[in-house]
Amino acid sequence: MIYMEKDKNEYPFVSINTVARGRILPKKQPDGIGETPLYPTKEQKPPKSSAQCNEVLQLKRTASTEKSMEGLGENVANSKTDQNNSPYVKFVSEVKELKKEQQQKADAFWAMKGIEVPSLSVTNINYRDSLAQKAGGSANAMIQASLFVIGYDLGTYGPNKNGVDGHIGPVTEKAIQEFQRTAGLNPTGKMDEQTMSALDLAVEAGMNKNALDKLSVTLGHTPTWLEVAKKQLGKPYGWDESKKQYPDPPKSFDCSSFVGWIYSYGFSKKLTRRVESIYQETVKVDEPKLGMLIVFHGTYDSNYDGKKDVNDKSHIGIWLGNNQFIHASSSKGVIISNLNTYYKSIFDSFRAVPGIKY
Repeated sequence: MIYMEKDKNEYPFVSINTVARGRILPKKQPDGIGETPLYPTKEQKPPKSSAQCNEVLQLKRTASTEKSMEGLGENVANSKTDQNNSPYVKFVSEVKELKKEQQQKADAFWAMKGIEVPSLSVTNINYRDSLAQKAGGSANAMIQASLFVIGYDLGTYGPNKNGVDGHIGPVTEKAIQEFQRTAGLNPTGKMDEQTMSALDLAVEAGMNKNALDKLSVTLGHTPTWLEVAKKQLGKPYGWDESKKQYPDPPKSFDCSSFVGWIYSYGFSKKLTRRVESIYQETVKVDEPKLGMLIVFHGTYDSNYDGKKDVNDKSHIGIWLGNNQFIHASSSKGVIISNLNTYYKSIFDSFRAVPGIKY
């Protein structure tokens, strides 16, 4: 059953029903220190065939669902009454279909080689569990490992510098909130049955964050980054609140904070604060795609050498195509401009952020 505890920072967390994943339930050690690991022991070897693995996963997940909300009280946002919530149901259905397609491809590949291997679900879950084990194997570590495997940025804490450290703090809560939004759930940032079930399913299916984000947009759970960007049109230019990231809406933007805010939402990428730094961390492209960056020079003396020239990478926006880009102008705030105007004379280059598939 799921139960609630609190860590040192008073962040509530949920310990997962490990029966659903073929693991021993968490118990206190004889000396009262810590929990036993949430992964199989040598005596608890998982079944080897794909069919056996899938059968065990399904049976144990079904058994856990009936008790998974016990002890959570009446204030859980995503409760049993929301089981038929349409956005969530659609999300689960689509991920299950994608999972099935992936398994069929894998089965066909290994069948050609005459090799019988565990299902993708078990393989992906075992990988997630190994990451959690390295951080102590606690329920918190399991949640963080799931988010990390999918592709959420949890920082550099923990033994492997990947953010999996067993402590649920603001960074992990924000990742949980973002995943809930993707899955069509109420984005509370707190774990509950539906969130954990959806998280497990995404891990089993081997889905990464980009795939989930695209699915979420397709299902209408979240607006596209372009829709979010256009909603900022007309906001004034300013320096205040510039370090906020989505979903916190700043009241004003400068050029780099606008780009950074949109990228944190649309591409789950945290950009550095200054245009010059962003320029150094990106690569030049000759044929820009929607969402790539456009950099300008000489709008002010950004490198403080007493001159405004091509060496001053001083303004940035997001390319929309059709000679248009969206940016935070110092005189007009967030606007859409045409490159074939004054901006052509100060155009520097189109830039792509490494690791992002545009």
